[in-house]
Amino acid sequence: MAVGTSAIKTGPNQDAGATTQASPPTGNAAHALLRGDGSAINPFELTIERLGSSIKMGLFAPGDQLPPERELAALMGVSRLTLRAALRALERAGLVTVRRGRYGGTFITDQVPKLGDKSGLETATNIAPAVLEDWIAQRWVLETGVADLAARNASDAQIRALIELNDQMKRFEHDLSQYRPLDTMFHLGLARATGSAGLETWVAQTHARLSELMRLIPSTRGALSNSTDYHTQILDAIAQRDPVEARRVMALHVDATTSMLRGLLPQGAAKRAAPKRRR
Repeated sequence: MAVGTSAIKTGPNQDAGATTQASPPTGNAAHALLRGDGSAINPFELTIERLGSSIKMGLFAPGDQLPPERELAALMGVSRLTLRAALRALERAGLVTVRRGRYGGTFITDQVPKLGDKSGLETATNIAPAVLEDWIAQRWVLETGVADLAARNASDAQIRALIELNDQMKRFEHDLSQYRPLDTMFHLGLARATGSAGLETWVAQTHARLSELMRLIPSTRGALSNSTDYHTQILDAIAQRDPVEARRVMALHVDATTSMLRGLLPQGAAKRAAPKRRR
């Protein structure tokens, strides 16, 4: 059954017939990654990592202005001094530009080096197999649980917004650079629909870790269309308030992506990661 607004049933957290206003899943998508989980050991380096990943993942578009320093520091849970130091480092790296004066602020540069550029690919394909498998395991547990909980807790407005976002993704199945940020927003939107800010942050961090490898997945229209089809089935289950089916389809979706990710890791990396045997 294709998902439509008529298929949406009232979830356990809603009164029948009530109109629920909810922020769309695409709103403030970068904020989930910027917030982090409060486990920072080195705030300066972690601030650079979160901001840099958000920019490279396309959650901020070229020319976008970052929130004011006071708001951004509060969002990320760091001091303004730490934030300013991180912004200076990102400016030197060519990710942002700082403008002074009345209409000043911090802006995303027009030519952002994307995750998946040559240097990024070299780093991505040298990930140790054990590390990659750990990331994959985390994503499987998180995403299947998110789908289950979204089927129980998502509001009608959130489901409609996810349907609209998935429809938008279908129009970009020929263009990976446009499709990938929307895909990230879709999964963050599902996490937001669970009602757990912590889950949204963890999903954002997991996607940031895998982004460079995800960009290596063949960008054929068929591959992206297959992903969008899984999204449609997941939304069908969520709209029907069927957590078991939502979890099952999400598991298939993650497994399909995982198979391609494993195939991208060079044989040499596996050999380098293998522990030396003692004689």
